[in-house]
Amino acid sequence: MSWNYRIMKHDSDADPWYGLHEVYYGDDGRITRWSAEPARFSSETASGIHESLLRARVDARKRPILLESQAMLAAGGRDGQATPVP
Repeated sequence: MSWNYRIMKHDSDADPWYGLHEVYYGDDGRITRWSAEPARFSSETASGIHESLLRARVDARKRPILLESQAMLAAGGRDGQATPVP
């Protein structure tokens, strides 16, 4: 399993909005789940936060914006295996 940060557009809400989420992939590269809440950064050191923010920035810029509705379909739908995780 692998993961990265992705900007996700929550397009199924009445008022669409964007958040930066951790997205997880199976061995086949398909999305299996994502963080229910946008990413929050904390660390025991300031440099740890800098490293996390840099990774998030690189990940988010490398990959296209992920539509929540497409992620649901790709991952098996709301009733399928993939769901946002707390």
